[in-house]
Amino acid sequence: MCFSDASPLLLDAAASWTVPRGQALSVYATQVARLQVVRGRVWGTFDGPHACAKEADWILLPGQCVVVHPLQRLVVEAWARFAGDEAWLCWQAPSQQA
Repeated sequence: MCFSDASPLLLDAAASWTVPRGQALSVYATQVARLQVVRGRVWGTFDGPHACAKEADWILLPGQCVVVHPLQRLVVEAWARFAGDEAWLCWQAPSQQA
């Protein structure tokens, strides 16, 4: 899988990824979905205007998640402290969540 801002993934099904240190993943949701961090830390941002600066960029730790709305572009990057650190991510639409 290629991690790139140039070719965002269009997602409509459950997925999971391992994002290497210093790499970014860009996705579009086709329906409301949740991105959860399973391991590691990620920096993230949504594309487009933000209601306030607080919503522009954020950090997620293991167990934390963010909701992504249809056609919203999300960019996440593994925010590693040490060489070899990576982020494990899980993507689920509400119908796929337990």
